[in-house]
Amino acid sequence: MIKNIGLEGANRLGGFNYSSYDGDWKNDVRHGHGKETWDNGKSSYEGSFANNEKTGQGEFKTQEAEYHGAFKANVFDGEGTYHDKENGKRLIGTFKNNQFIKGTMEMSDGS
Repeated sequence: MIKNIGLEGANRLGGFNYSSYDGDWKNDVRHGHGKETWDNGKSSYEGSFANNEKTGQGEFKTQEAEYHGAFKANVFDGEGTYHDKENGKRLIGTFKNNQFIKGTMEMSDGS
């Protein structure tokens, strides 16, 4: 973790544990709105951060899948929509600790 370099407000930082982060900082940690990008720009998270964790509303995107909704401590947690781009399956409802708990599942064929 980055310590004592005075990151406060909006800044951009690359390297370290991720390819880049562009967003808000507070007391040297990601806090507020920001975008984290990795895997040579093929994967990203954009949304709320609290004390260096993805927490609040956000969008997680990879080449294979997308999730739009609530996060808590870096995992899907709360209401959201998960879309598997490879098989077309869409999960809409409640997630807890990255697991789909309840809601509806839609398949690409409409079933």
